[in-house]
Amino acid sequence: MDSIALTTDWLDAVRRTRSAAWQDYVQQVPQAKPSRTDRKLTDTIEAGLHDAGAKPVQPAGGTTSSAATGTAPGQHVDMLV
Repeated sequence: MDSIALTTDWLDAVRRTRSAAWQDYVQQVPQAKPSRTDRKLTDTIEAGLHDAGAKPVQPAGGTTSSAATGTAPGQHVDMLV
């Protein structure tokens, strides 16, 4: 396995673990989560993150976004200018 594939799977697992929307979806549609024998690397990493205590990030309280960056208030975006 090359490092790019591992990095991609790792980042996707972290994104899914931290996504409150994904966690809500998995609770509503249990078959969306693969069985233990059908798991791929991303699924295995996600399960490990859950076992380690990772929790989803709750959305920011505001509904307005910054026109310059398109992000919700309180979010930080790194930008090269």
